[in-house]
Amino acid sequence: MKVSVADTNAVTISSYSFCGFSNPATEGHRRKCEWLRKRFAEGLRFKILQVGGEDAGMIEYTPGEYAWRPIEADGYMVIHCIKVQKKKHKGKGYGKLLLDECVRDAKQAGMQGVAVVTSGATWMADERVFARSGFVGVDEAPPSFKLMVKKSHNAPSLHFVRNRERALLKRRSGFVIFTSDQCPYVAKGLADILGLCAKHGVEPKVVEMKTSKSARKAPSAYGVSNIAYDGKLVADRIISGGRFRNILRKLGLK
Repeated sequence: MKVSVADTNAVTISSYSFCGFSNPATEGHRRKCEWLRKRFAEGLRFKILQVGGEDAGMIEYTPGEYAWRPIEADGYMVIHCIKVQKKKHKGKGYGKLLLDECVRDAKQAGMQGVAVVTSGATWMADERVFARSGFVGVDEAPPSFKLMVKKSHNAPSLHFVRNRERALLKRRSGFVIFTSDQCPYVAKGLADILGLCAKHGVEPKVVEMKTSKSARKAPSAYGVSNIAYDGKLVADRIISGGRFRNILRKLGLK
């Protein structure tokens, strides 16, 4: 069975399936492709794992100065996402194959290493995936985020951006939803959440992060999707409508 990695660009990206989205007409696929087209010029790479002619996984990474994670990583390549679809494709070394693509591109670009934010919770790759390829932890952020790097000798260490809570303190009252199109699943979750808000008379403020600079100021280490209520973080990553309903219930708003 033939295994290869396709390098996408602004012209070809819409012809691929990724992250479980195979229909280019779906909102998540469409918005993600639009987001990617704006990022390719910044040096972002989005590669598709193909197994036997099937789009079976992906990896997305970008130079540190354009990272959509709240980390200080200039001079490094930063992985946003890596995923191998379907159980039948897992456990075959495809994750390492994708990581090797990133490490090789970072070296060719003269960068000092590769960085990634991991978590054992949902929506992010587990740290074990990276530890097996020589990545080590260098910083942590609540509740379960770890910054891992694979760097050259004598390269400077990295850390999460500090004082991100200031983004919350500026908007203390009610719900504030921080959102972006970096992840194709955000659109559906946001639509469900806004529907519940309308149903229960809740009027949230939606803050769309349109640049990597704004994402690096996000209140959680996930960066691209967060929800706060009265200045306190209540969701540190993408959540479903069902989970938001539980948040409303706990706050006595439902």
